[in-house]
Amino acid sequence: MKPLLLFDGYCLLCQASVHFILKNERDDSLQFAPLHAEISQKILSEHGLDTNYVDSLVFYNGKECLVKSDAALMAASYLKLPWSILKFLGVLPKFLRDPVYDWIAKNRYRWFGKDTSCLLPTPELENRFHQD
Repeated sequence: MKPLLLFDGYCLLCQASVHFILKNERDDSLQFAPLHAEISQKILSEHGLDTNYVDSLVFYNGKECLVKSDAALMAASYLKLPWSILKFLGVLPKFLRDPVYDWIAKNRYRWFGKDTSCLLPTPELENRFHQD
């Protein structure tokens, strides 16, 4: 299974992040799924995460789930230069990274908005998204 990035499909910041990744990724190795999709719910449940979890990206590599700044930095590692350099922020300890991530996540709807419908991929990108 290809790595899967789970995201809040209604969050405009999350939607913009997915579009940014698609535009700037090195190759087509990442797959995407909204957090409310059936596959996401199954993955969250199997890994002991709340199925109502929407406060973070979740990066699933087939074995484990990374959340918060770990998920974002892992997604950054799939980007072209110069964006992939962001992965080196991983040298900062989680106790510094995650509070910043939580602050942005807490305010994302107020700052960026919330869509009334989930992100729908274009026909050419449909094979990269799991909607079920």
